[in-house]
Amino acid sequence: MRPCLLALLCCGLCGYGQEQPRGGLVKLNVVALDSRGDPVGDLSEDDLQLRDQNKPYKIAFFHKNDATARIAAPEKLGPHEFSNRAAAAPPTVTLVLLDLVNLTMNQQGYARTQLANVLQKLESTDYVYLYLLTVRGPLAIRPLPEGPVEGAPGGWAKDVARMLDDAFGRVYRMSPDMYAEDRVKLTYMSLESVASRLAAFPGRKSIVWISRGVPIAIGPRNSTSGGIVDFEPLLRDFSATVDSATISIYPVGDLSAQSSREPQDLGAFDAPDEAPVGRGTGPRPQPQVQVTGGAVDTLSEMARMTGGRVHLNNDIGAAIRQAFQDAKLNYTIGYYPEEWDNKFHKIRLNCSRRGVKLLVKDGYYAYAGTTAEQEKAAIEEATWSPLDAGEIGVRVAVSPSRKMAQAVHLEIKIDANDIRMTRTDQDYSGQVSITYVAYDAEGRASVAPAAEFPFHMSSEQRNGALKGGMSLSQDRSAADTAQRIRLIVFDRAASTIGSVTIPLSPEDRSH
Repeated sequence: MRPCLLALLCCGLCGYGQEQPRGGLVKLNVVALDSRGDPVGDLSEDDLQLRDQNKPYKIAFFHKNDATARIAAPEKLGPHEFSNRAAAAPPTVTLVLLDLVNLTMNQQGYARTQLANVLQKLESTDYVYLYLLTVRGPLAIRPLPEGPVEGAPGGWAKDVARMLDDAFGRVYRMSPDMYAEDRVKLTYMSLESVASRLAAFPGRKSIVWISRGVPIAIGPRNSTSGGIVDFEPLLRDFSATVDSATISIYPVGDLSAQSSREPQDLGAFDAPDEAPVGRGTGPRPQPQVQVTGGAVDTLSEMARMTGGRVHLNNDIGAAIRQAFQDAKLNYTIGYYPEEWDNKFHKIRLNCSRRGVKLLVKDGYYAYAGTTAEQEKAAIEEATWSPLDAGEIGVRVAVSPSRKMAQAVHLEIKIDANDIRMTRTDQDYSGQVSITYVAYDAEGRASVAPAAEFPFHMSSEQRNGALKGGMSLSQDRSAADTAQRIRLIVFDRAASTIGSVTIPLSPEDRSH
């Protein structure tokens, strides 16, 4: 008999603020390599020692992520049944972003040729997606799917050279004229945009960013405001975005032209005689923009703060292959810091095994928000995301309610393997919340308050839940104006999220 989540709930709903520390859980994605650079796949939490601001902390959450293991085929869905795991989880998801906003014309041509050669020679590009960063934002060459990630049988990259040629033809008719300050802001907006799309997919994801980078700050002579413009807040916010989504950045740049701390030319292009067709009539590019923080520094910081690796040698192939390898076998660990002081916290993670090298971000910004605030932000993002979140597997069958008029009956199954459970002497406990969002024909959303479901399980119940899922039955009102609903599950112990969208037809509702 399937264990029912309602039957596992503790007698009274415990207070959320009393259960979780202020600030919540800090999660780290860790890649472990041996002396030959090969992945290490048999670590345990006892092998790791963690320090935050030089203070030791106990690891509260440890999970091995092995994309090389055989992935079970998803269960077949029945009529009026929906899941965010309708397709098998991809082994890795890599997004390659070729930056036409911050590369010179010559650098664009070199990167375009090398990228085509690299992608054509890769053993598999089924889960590789390609975008250009343009003055109008990200332009998809091979876009991320609108639904569950699926491979492309036959290899789309065989035709990538022509695809790039076609895209470059369109891009060159866009005006590149832009002030340095606007250029940096556009770059971060575009990076945030592709990161938000990637966040919907489970596991570790990678962005291979081919770029000269952007400055950390610009001086008063070159800013539109006439003062120093510090872009570190943009870098910090972007790092927090990709960190929460388990995205690592693998920048590819060139250090040969100038050192990381020399002033850099942030003009639109270095070769005016190679200007693109159809230049606009807007403000002219700023020549020789002197920056107070090197753009290469930004590339290195992004890799360091997200657990990726920077390649300052223009080797696009090495960056893509490294991203593949790091995503296939890694670990997720978590801990609860005591201080949330809105400052940057330095992390040091060591392995007691000799010869093991750990790749992990070296710090985070300890924003002093409560875990409840983090949950609210995660649910808001899941509400407006074009894709369902996939960290937690959710499956829902919908039928007319027998108890309520203008309502639907939902049979919900949550993948217990994705829920963090704390073990005590007698049982296993955890806490999830479920939020319902109804959308009308215009896309307007009506969000119901999150319902709290703390639970306690015996060992036997937990084993049953791991095999058959955690089940919950609910009846929800559904007005005729509701075209679809989205069910959002949030694990309050692990700060992970899963959602599934359910289209509604008249026969799904009771009358």
